Amino acid sequence: MSSNRRVTDEDIRSGFASIHQAMATGFDRVAATLTQMENKHARFEQEMLRRFDAVDQRFEAIDSRFDAMDRRFDAMDKRFDDLDVRLDGHDVRLGRLEEMFGEFSRRT
Repeated sequence: MSSNRRVTDEDIRSGFASIHQAMATGFDRVAATLTQMENKHARFEQEMLRRFDAVDQRFEAIDSRFDAMDRRFDAMDKRFDDLDVRLDGHDVRLGRLEEMFGEFSRRT
């Protein structure tokens, strides 16, 4: 289908201006959407960093408590080791006493 209407330079410029305006509006919308996404991502990232910091602080508190418990258990272990040494000494003395009593009872 052909048209008898002549296309002028002004018609072409007007067409390009319309396309330009439509593209500019579309790109502005895309840019605004990307900015919103970036802002949401930044807020999300900050919130996640805040939460990770809170978790790290809780782990540090728990680690500190475990360290305190380890020190207490180490002290208890040392006391038990000291008791074992004392009991071993008592066992040796009791053994000597039993030997002495055995010798004494054999004599009498």
